[in-house]
Amino acid sequence: MQLVRWSKELFTTNKNTFNKIHLIQLKMNPRIIIISILLFAIIAPIFGQIFYPKYKTNKKYHLMILKTVNWFTAYSHCRSLDMSLVSITSKEENNRIIQQIEDEGRENSDFWTSGTKLSDNVTCEWMSTGKRFTFTNWIPGEPSDYEMEHCIHIVGKNTIMMYQMGIQNLHKWNDAPCSIEKHFICEQQLIEYEYCTN
Repeated sequence: MQLVRWSKELFTTNKNTFNKIHLIQLKMNPRIIIISILLFAIIAPIFGQIFYPKYKTNKKYHLMILKTVNWFTAYSHCRSLDMSLVSITSKEENNRIIQQIEDEGRENSDFWTSGTKLSDNVTCEWMSTGKRFTFTNWIPGEPSDYEMEHCIHIVGKNTIMMYQMGIQNLHKWNDAPCSIEKHFICEQQLIEYEYCTN
């Protein structure tokens, strides 16, 4: 009986002590909560920028003009440089590439892209990404769907199609046999991080 009473007294004493501490903490809590919220509001974005910075990806294009190669070699060469054969997904991107071709004085050259119809000779997709075309810039009447024309290139001035169909088709797309040798464009994905500077 003595043991039970002593345990009850100990429990009651400990409980009262706990309640007193708890009451003190409750009295301080509004200040602590406000300070904690302010500190969190100030520090969280900084840590967020450090550990999860905002970023955007840009593409840089490299015109490979030292020699002409078939489509497969072009694809393989870009991969060996940790790049991809170019995929063109918008009019803006297409215009940037055309501008670069003209700025570097390469209007006469044809350039392989990663565009292909190798899967079924109908569906056009970018081999570099595995995605179907969402933007196109075909020469009128193309793709012609001839049996052996599985790979897509950007048409230059020296292409026979320029003589047949006119200058208005410069830098438009055409399908051609993948075995034909052409220059090619590799694209490099650049990641630009935006860190908090305040």
